[in-house]
Amino acid sequence: EAGIVSKSIENSQTKVEGHNFDIRKQLIKYDDVVNQQREVMYAERRRILTSDSLKDSIQNMIDEHISALVRSFTIGDLTEDWDLPALHSAVRTIMPLPPEITIERWENIAPEEIEEQLLDLAEKNYEDMEAAIGPEQLRQSEKRLMLQVLDTLWVRHLTALDSLRQGIGLRAIGQQDPLVAFQKEGYEMFGQLRDTIKDEVVHRAFRPTVMVQKAPQPKNVQAIHPSATAASPKVETAGAAPQTPTPVRVQKTPGRNDLCYCGSGKKYKHCHMKTDLLMGNGSDEAADGKSSSKNAKKKKGSRARR
Repeated sequence: EAGIVSKSIENSQTKVEGHNFDIRKQLIKYDDVVNQQREVMYAERRRILTSDSLKDSIQNMIDEHISALVRSFTIGDLTEDWDLPALHSAVRTIMPLPPEITIERWENIAPEEIEEQLLDLAEKNYEDMEAAIGPEQLRQSEKRLMLQVLDTLWVRHLTALDSLRQGIGLRAIGQQDPLVAFQKEGYEMFGQLRDTIKDEVVHRAFRPTVMVQKAPQPKNVQAIHPSATAASPKVETAGAAPQTPTPVRVQKTPGRNDLCYCGSGKKYKHCHMKTDLLMGNGSDEAADGKSSSKNAKKKKGSRARR
């Protein structure tokens, strides 16, 4: 009987370990989907960091985006089928348009000519921007732009993948393999991520952020002669808190029951006597008076006990 029990426990343990192994194997397959996308994005990030110039990459994104806009808003052979106002508004969100480029002018030319006109204008605007802020500043701005857009959208994409993964198990109810569904939708989301990155870069390419380094402020170190400091009048700055006047002490220290020298109207023993005694500035009269009062109290106490 002991052998049968041991064999039963061994079989149960084998089944549990096999089930846990299958679970871990499935989790690794889900992780592989994310890891493949991560390798692509990290390779793109390394390319941005090591590249000396991203001008060609950004200009290619701009050209592709403008060409796609022209194709999407000029569908059909007739001009009446085109949505030229929407095309004009969409292009203006990317770059400024000169006054001579109007919707009425586009109505009399072919879509290919509109596309060529906009591509030439985009190239000219980019060259003018580079001449205005300088090639070196623009190269740095391009790199900052690409890294910022990529990092921000990649974090959002990972959050969306995590949400998809948490609820993908319910696809099994609809007779779908959750892993296959995750792989398919994850691939589609990754394609949308790449398109969104390009779209964001294009819409921010003509608004570069130039980092201006401020020159270090020199330390205001001056050699001031003591006599000049004493002779110069004090100037009170606007908004400065008024200085509290400090009490002026006379040469002779008052007695314990005399008025204090600070002008408060209190007796000296109830005002500055303790402070002066701690600082060593109190008069011998005050100290003697204080000690004599203590001795008197002690004598009264001893008489009462007797």
